[in-house]
Amino acid sequence: MTGGAGDKVAGGFEHHKAMSDWTTGRLLSTAARLCERDLAHRLRKPGLTSSDFTFLQTLEQIGASSLTNVAHIIHITPQSVGRTAVRLERLGFIERRKLPPGRRGITVSLSAAGRHALLQASNVDPLRDVLDETVLAELRDDLIKVLTAHHLAL
Repeated sequence: MTGGAGDKVAGGFEHHKAMSDWTTGRLLSTAARLCERDLAHRLRKPGLTSSDFTFLQTLEQIGASSLTNVAHIIHITPQSVGRTAVRLERLGFIERRKLPPGRRGITVSLSAAGRHALLQASNVDPLRDVLDETVLAELRDDLIKVLTAHHLAL
């Protein structure tokens, strides 16, 4: 950047005009990165990372589950889910249980501390600070359509 007279800092008119030329994909990925950064900041108080938060939300929705199933649902590798599970278990946010005799593997479930941490972090959607509830609901619906179409295309 030259710092010339026509340049403005982020948020200025010229910056907004430049963003209007961006592709939808660039806008979406930039917004996602900024939301992810804001979410990470907001999750520090309950001691969570965004990966931890996603993992705990998933367990809250599906109940006790295998790590392989959690990895499939949140679209990350089983190794990444395994590392997150180790961290969350160390923090006391999840519990591991061996499957009954004759079955191999383990299940993970939310502990009472995990439910409490999730409750503390439940209102951390950074977009609530920027968009009204109606627009946010419409955006969520549209994003779900995009993700569903993409998932079905795989």
